[in-house]
Amino acid sequence: MFSMTLCCYVTYGLYMDWDGFFIPFTNWTLMLTTVSLWTSICASDDTVNFGKDSLLTSEKAVYMQAKHHLLYTMTIVCNLVVMTFYWFIFREEQQQIHGMHQDYGWGRALHLELVHSVPGASMFINTICTNCILKKDNWKFITYMTIIYGVFCWMYYLSTGV
Repeated sequence: MFSMTLCCYVTYGLYMDWDGFFIPFTNWTLMLTTVSLWTSICASDDTVNFGKDSLLTSEKAVYMQAKHHLLYTMTIVCNLVVMTFYWFIFREEQQQIHGMHQDYGWGRALHLELVHSVPGASMFINTICTNCILKKDNWKFITYMTIIYGVFCWMYYLSTGV
């Protein structure tokens, strides 16, 4: 699951232009998913901070579980947004645009299929395997992330004109 998510970075590096990596929301979601999966993997082996009654034993356990929970919630929401928009709205147009690239058309088309399905599938499997409940209070961070992403895109537009 984690290694398949890393394959999305490989296909991006092979077939896409690195200078535009931080522009699409899909790549922000890919990075969030990667970090979320990594924290889930680390949590599965950490009985001190994620074990039974660990919240009562240390401040670090509270911080670690809060970080894991926030990443977990944001990953679920972001992947649902990315997958819904891509597969139902953007797929046909994006496959036409990137599939016509002179040298790497097939690779770009493959990357688009992978990056819009593998992180979402990994998130779904992680949701099944992780003993974590979505908390309503964490949804406010989606607004913060949207503002940060919007400011980033605006700054990029001001600096490049694209």
